Amino acid sequence: MKENIKVRQIVMEDYKHVDSWYEKREELRPISILLPNNGLDGFIVEKNNTPIAVIYLYLTNSKMGYMDFLMSDPDYKEEDRYELIMLLLKYCTQRAIKIGLECVFVTTAIPGLVKKGRELAVNEDLICKEESRVIIYTHESKNKIFI
Repeated sequence: MKENIKVRQIVMEDYKHVDSWYEKREELRPISILLPNNGLDGFIVEKNNTPIAVIYLYLTNSKMGYMDFLMSDPDYKEEDRYELIMLLLKYCTQRAIKIGLECVFVTTAIPGLVKKGRELAVNEDLICKEESRVIIYTHESKNKIFI
């Protein structure tokens, strides 16, 4: 059977999956008003119609944008997990460039993605004036921006 892999814009029905991922990971989900278009300007990668990971593309009033709040299905353990997440990042980067952005960066606090951050730096699709960035952020669990 040929695998069907696609990236698409998130819809409200996807939140049953996304919310369960946060719950399984015992992490706090950002409130909708902090997500672009109340969470509907995020993108999700699917394999065989099963959501695998989500990320949100933030646009600014400049030629720069960024992606944040990457979350993935903690039960998805296939070998292509990292490649699917990279596909999602690449898709969002290409979409940002298509609408006129010149710089896109990713913020993440996910240890596995931070560890593999060097691979992002050599990916020509994730550039910002010949320099890629992985920004690590931290937060207090009691911040009111998370639910």
